Amino acid sequence: FSEINWPLVASRPEFAGHTEQSLKNMYFQELLSSTRKILGNKDDEVTPRQVAEHTREKNPAWRKNKEKQQQALIAFFEREVDQLGIEGFL
Repeated sequence: FSEINWPLVASRPEFAGHTEQSLKNMYFQELLSSTRKILGNKDDEVTPRQVAEHTREKNPAWRKNKEKQQQALIAFFEREVDQLGIEGFL
């Protein structure tokens, strides 16, 4: 964890909208925790490689759900902007 270049990770396009802190939180609260549960290990016994492997395995379903949520949010925002007659925003 301490060797991860968080500024570089946060600058990648697939993490747009995240900060270094939100990525660290995601790593600890979601990725590390779910990997630990699957493997039955304590946090300090889970390696970054194990987290990466677990994330790759679960990522396709998670990504589709996340994309649907994002598309719904964008569509809602666009409708609201249109209904309110806000110009020059989008």
